[in-house]
Parts: sequence; structure tokens; C-alpha cells
Amino acid sequence: MKSSEKLWQIILFAICIVYILLRLQHLTDLCLWFDEIFSIHAAEHDWQNLFRFVVQDLIHPPLFYVLLKIWILTVGESLFQLRFFPVLFSIISLIPFYLLCRQLKLNYLAIALAFSFFAANGSLIKYAQEVRMYSVLLCLSLFSLWLFLRFLNLAKDTVLSGDRVLILQTIDKIDSVLGIFGEEKQEILDAEIESLIEERQEARRNRNFARSDEIRDLLAGKGIALEDTKDGVRWKRK
Repeated sequence: MKSSEKLWQIILFAICIVYILLRLQHLTDLCLWFDEIFSIHAAEHDWQNLFRFVVQDLIHPPLFYVLLKIWILTVGESLFQLRFFPVLFSIISLIPFYLLCRQLKLNYLAIALAFSFFAANGSLIKYAQEVRMYSVLLCLSLFSLWLFLRFLNLAKDTVLSGDRVLILQTIDKIDSVLGIFGEEKQEILDAEIESLIEERQEARRNRNFARSDEIRDLLAGKGIALEDTKDGVRWKRK
């Protein structure tokens, strides 16, 4: 291992320690508030009535309450023990966050900067200490993003054109919630346009008009206008 690489690993380890300490700081200074009390009250139901009760919470899915119930039964329900439950998932989130950075092929400097912002983010610290499902959601979301990107990297040379369309649509749906890319549309390459047009033509020949319309709408969303003529399909950028 190169000395510079070892140095960066030590830096990352130090940032992770700071990350953990910031989430443990003042952990029990404030008493439980209404939503946290609701979480604990739900988790204290017996297994038969637990799911019936949590249906009342239209935002948070039952998995969080199941995990919290198991935590209370095995660890306890003092204020520190309850607050440490979400902190634990926040700490576990460091693993998929690092794996995601590696899948993005970031260098150690970029990873260190990403970890620094991740560690010092005030909102992430605040919600890591609440007995709600925010930390669980963060952890599972990061694992999902890492696995999704890992799939893309492993299959980038074998992904079919139809799969590329589905992947782009999935990213658009995720972005409609997270707003990562904003309103700016990424430039689509001419080769990708021609590939999608050919797939659309094949779908029309097979009378799969739903698929044909789906591809046309996808291209339109990327700023590509199609014109069907007797000589074939013409396209232009809007």
C-alpha cells in the first residue's frame, strides 16, 4: 500500500470518528417529542396489533416500527438507548456512502470532501438523533443507490437499448422526488438517439405502439423532436 493511500485512509477514519461524535453529542439533552413518543408507543404494541396501529401513520412504513420494537426488546428503552437506535443506522450509512463513492470512481480527496460534508451537515445530525425512520431511510437509500450504480458499472457493456430506456426513466422518476439534477436536461448523444429511433421503428413494425410512444416521449423529454416521413424518421434538437 502506498504511503499516500494509507494517509488518506487515516484521514477518512478520522472524519468517520468526528461523524460519530457529532451524532452522539447532546444525544439526551432534550426529552422525547410527540412524533418520537408515537414511534415508541407503536413499537410497544404486541405483534398482533402492531401493524393495525401503524396504519395510522401514512408516512412512515411498518419496517421502522418492527425494527424499533426488536431494539426495545433486546436493548432497552432508556432515553439514551432509544436515541442510539437511529444513530446506529446513521453510522451504518457510512458503509454504503463509501461504497457509493468508490463506484463513482472518486479519488481520495473527493471522498474526503464528501465525507466531511456528510459528517458536518446539520440536518443529518439533527435527524440522526430522532427516534423516527429518517436514519433507516438514509441507510437503505444509500445502499439502494450503491447497488443500482454497481449494476450499471458491471453491465455497462451489455445493457440493451431497451434496458437503457428503462434505466433513464428510473433515474428521472428518482430525480422527480430528490431533485438532484434540477430542470437541466442532460445532452443525449447522437448515437443514443439513433439507437432509440431504431428500437422505436422495430416496436412499430411489431405493432407495439405503447413501446413506440414511450420512446417518443422519452426523446421529447430530452429535447428531441421526431418527424415521421415517407423517407423515414427525421429528428432534430429543440
